Amino acid sequence: MPAYLKIENIGVCPPEGFTVLGVSLADTSDNQGVIGQFGSGNKHAVAVCLRNNLAPVVFCGTLRLDFFTRPQTVADSEASKDFGRVCVKYGGTDPATGASRSRTEDLGFVMSYGEKDWSEIALALREFVSNAIDRSIRKHGDWRSVKIEIVDESRVRAKREHTRVFLPLTAEVLGFYNNLGRWFLHFSEPESLCKAILPKANRNLGDRKAAVIYRRGVRVREFESSDMESLFDYNLNNLTIDEARKASDWDVRHHCGQALAGADKDVLAILFSHLLDSDRPAWEFTFDTYALQPSYRDTAEDQERKRRNWQDAFVQVAGEAAVLTGEGTVKGDC
Repeated sequence: MPAYLKIENIGVCPPEGFTVLGVSLADTSDNQGVIGQFGSGNKHAVAVCLRNNLAPVVFCGTLRLDFFTRPQTVADSEASKDFGRVCVKYGGTDPATGASRSRTEDLGFVMSYGEKDWSEIALALREFVSNAIDRSIRKHGDWRSVKIEIVDESRVRAKREHTRVFLPLTAEVLGFYNNLGRWFLHFSEPESLCKAILPKANRNLGDRKAAVIYRRGVRVREFESSDMESLFDYNLNNLTIDEARKASDWDVRHHCGQALAGADKDVLAILFSHLLDSDRPAWEFTFDTYALQPSYRDTAEDQERKRRNWQDAFVQVAGEAAVLTGEGTVKGDC
């Protein structure tokens, strides 16, 4: 019997959340754990799945949505091109009106929508899970009611007052499931959701040791332009990402530097210990002074706290009489 990955949350998503570009209710919540901001994630995810020959089955309460494509040719006086127009077939009860809904609709985008940036099935699954987390938070103030599990075909069915997404269990889908804790801190180390700087803990998806970057607990990327090992990974609540969920290396490095500038003494002690006791390079030592400076948004108290943390951490590692210098010799009275 075929197997499926099930993504489930309490609360019913309006069907438009899967079919209409720009529709999102995430910004109606001021909870800091809410992830969404663009209103495009589920739609991108559907297109990614269809490009990978995976037809997602979605239940918004007791309304079923089956996604597929139909051929469409678009032409002008210069060229003609074939597209796969994304369509949805409804079946069941509309969650808003309570009326029976059984028809097929063409949606306003084609299967190739977003294909240059959205290339992996894991990115689609990340969006489905992120939206399940957001809906759970908006419903109960907490994400823990989200369920992600492998089920057989007989369990591909609706559940009242819930949203469910089912994907056929291919090797790629199974790979995402097996690495769920690396994609979402929620499912591996929820205690880290409130931390900006994370001790290294095997979060990379391959053999690299580069910094792994999260935003609000959701994996964004690994640092790309350098394979240099990092001392920490980072969970940056306010990292700026574009609608493809990407952030530039410059933004990543700057936000990580700002997080390190405000780190507590225990984190900074690790930084100084590596600086003093190891000859291995560390990515954090490439941060520029601008990123490590106090922010103009800091109050005087914030600036003093940061300065004191750096000073105390250095003393903790090197001792009261130590002086940190650049290359060269320090001369002074003995």
